[in-house]
Amino acid sequence: MTGAALGTPSYMSPEQAAGGSVTTATDLFSLGVILFQMLTGRTPFEGDSAIEILRKVTTEDVPDPRKLAAWLDRDLATICLTALHREPSRRYASVAMFADDLERWQRGEPVLARPLSAFERMVKWSRRHPVSATFGLTGGLAAIGLIALFVTGSVLVRKERNNALHQEAIAKESARAAKESERAATAARDEFQLNAYAADIYLAFRANADGHLGQARQMLARHVPIGGGKDLRGFEWHALNRLCRGDDIHTFQDHRAAVMAVAFDPSGKTVTSAGRDGRVVVRSVESGETLVELPKADAPRDLAEIPLMTAVTARSQEMKALMMSTKLHPDELRMRGRPSKLGEISCLAWSPDGKKLLTGGTGNYVRLWSMPDGTLQGLIPIMTAKALAFSADGASLFVFGSLPENGLRHELRIYRADDLSLLRSIGSLREPHAISSDGSQMAVMPEGVNRIELHELREGQAVRSWDPGFTVKQLAFSTDGKMLYGAEHSGIIIASWRTSDGQRTGSVFPIAGKFGRFLPSPDGKRMISTGAGQTISIQAIQADSVAASLHGHEDLIHALAYSPDGKWIASAGNDHSCRIWPATPITPQSVGKAEFDPETVALPATIPVPKGKLVVWAESPQGYWVGDGQRYGSLRFHPSDETLKARDFPSPDGQYSKLYPIPDGKMVAAFSWPRGLRWLDLEKGEWSESWKLSEGTVGPVIFSPDGLWLASGGDDNAVTIRSRKSGEVLAVLRGHQGRILDLAISPDSQTLASSADDATLRLWHVATWRDLGTLHQGETIERLVFSKSGDVLRGRTTTGQIRDFGGRGR
Repeated sequence: MTGAALGTPSYMSPEQAAGGSVTTATDLFSLGVILFQMLTGRTPFEGDSAIEILRKVTTEDVPDPRKLAAWLDRDLATICLTALHREPSRRYASVAMFADDLERWQRGEPVLARPLSAFERMVKWSRRHPVSATFGLTGGLAAIGLIALFVTGSVLVRKERNNALHQEAIAKESARAAKESERAATAARDEFQLNAYAADIYLAFRANADGHLGQARQMLARHVPIGGGKDLRGFEWHALNRLCRGDDIHTFQDHRAAVMAVAFDPSGKTVTSAGRDGRVVVRSVESGETLVELPKADAPRDLAEIPLMTAVTARSQEMKALMMSTKLHPDELRMRGRPSKLGEISCLAWSPDGKKLLTGGTGNYVRLWSMPDGTLQGLIPIMTAKALAFSADGASLFVFGSLPENGLRHELRIYRADDLSLLRSIGSLREPHAISSDGSQMAVMPEGVNRIELHELREGQAVRSWDPGFTVKQLAFSTDGKMLYGAEHSGIIIASWRTSDGQRTGSVFPIAGKFGRFLPSPDGKRMISTGAGQTISIQAIQADSVAASLHGHEDLIHALAYSPDGKWIASAGNDHSCRIWPATPITPQSVGKAEFDPETVALPATIPVPKGKLVVWAESPQGYWVGDGQRYGSLRFHPSDETLKARDFPSPDGQYSKLYPIPDGKMVAAFSWPRGLRWLDLEKGEWSESWKLSEGTVGPVIFSPDGLWLASGGDDNAVTIRSRKSGEVLAVLRGHQGRILDLAISPDSQTLASSADDATLRLWHVATWRDLGTLHQGETIERLVFSKSGDVLRGRTTTGQIRDFGGRGR
């Protein structure tokens, strides 16, 4: 039936009250009303009239039964509301399903009914109250919009804040990482600089020892701080810098190319140098002042040279003949002999009266100059001169040179000094030759035979010859002409022969390396020579011992000369320098056989010696430590504060050979031979366990000035560095080939010095524990000590001599 509402209003379903059809769902609603009434004691909808009840049934939702009966179970209330759902399709499908759900609840099982969602309730309310819902929806949407805007703004603000905090955290982490990277980079850079410094110092010591002074100076120069940079230099740098300063008294470096020749004048008051820059410079030996320089600044040039060249050519019969033969063009003559451009000069010779000077070299004629005015007097047409000399009376001059057509073939030409006419020549010679200082003899070696020929130049013939027994590289006469010296080609020996009969009288061997150029001293007692390096050795001819090694040149040495009185040596080098040296052998400083050991210094008279013989004592800022010689003796400490009493500390090891107060004065280390070391805590009065410093016998033991590490040496030929606190081995320094005799640490803790019975004194870099090189060798130094300033390292040799090795300020 449809169209009319039939039934009791309180039990009608919404569709039935609205006049709709009655279905099973309608009956379910009525059953739901009965269940609601049973649970709450009332029907869902009540009113004063049937019409009011019907209005509520059709327009209002069924109230939640739990609001009327708070004790009601939620699942049972949900079953009731499902049966009373306004939409028939949302109710139970059948009465049986309704009954089954009630039975599930009764058994305590999960029920099928589900409560309405908040959205469903809102939709239902909106349908019942459309106007209010519209205004509510509009206001709600506006509120939601405002809330959304607020929330969005808050979220954005929070996001920005979080992003800012995140960026700040990233920035802080980046800054921390940057600082850490900077610290790591700085540490790596500092470590690299320290290692580079130590490596350069080691190489500089090697270069200096090998005679390569220029390389040593360059390496030292790398570590001179510039613009406030960090100064890494320690004692070793300053000591080596002192060694590299050179032993020369004058250094002339105004040549613009290698200096190839050097010669003293007969008076010994001037020295002349010449080289590849085409300059000849005459200087005072005493003052170093330049007296004459060739070519002269006012020498004629270009066309103005022609009259002078004509006059010079006319003085020489050989030059006139050359011009008349038309083999030489006048311009070619001028280019080879002009006074304004000398070309390379490699040999010099002074006349006995010091009034004439011969110069010769490669690519130019030999020139004869009037001195000291420096006027060109004559030319000799020899293009490659190897040696020049005057006879003792100055009447003749000698030119030894190679032939133009064959540079390996040489000849000797003898000229009259007044008109430069050729007297005679000796041809077909090899390069080794020598002319005696008085010009009376010449030693040559003919081509094709290994023989030395001795010529009397006045007679013009060979007077004797002999087989040297080896290939000769260089020959030289003694000053008196009674001996001839010859160097073997490889430089391993110099032999001597009597010129009177050609008999071999002896041999001289180089102490180190090989002989290069050599020259006997005027007194015949010594030999100066160059080797492969940049030093000059002064060697006794008879004793085969080096009297001195002269350092100063920075490149190869090309020429040597003795002053006539034998007091000075002049040298010319590839480093563009001419140098003058004292010829007297330089010996290391010796200050006598002074007592050296600190233990020999007397104790203050106020400090009594404990029972037994005094063995060791040591001083610290806090007082004196004294040890006796008893087998089971003790150590006694005398405080500097006289108000405090002395204290005795029984020795667990008996006699100690060394005491080492730690810089802070709170502990003392006692060394017991052969290898044990214990620590005594002054405050606690307790001895530590004994440290075993070496598998062998331990010699010297020293502590760093800051007391953080100790160094020990012994018969294992090594220096061992240990941490004072843990005993951990920090480094083992190897390089000596003998037992370590003594150790010393510089006051700034940068340099460790060690001496051994291999007759060497070595230096070590504390920051890297790298070998810095050998400071001294050849003498066994048994004791070492640095001065308080660290400028000087003093050593005592086994013979009792004192050697001072200077550093800064020396």
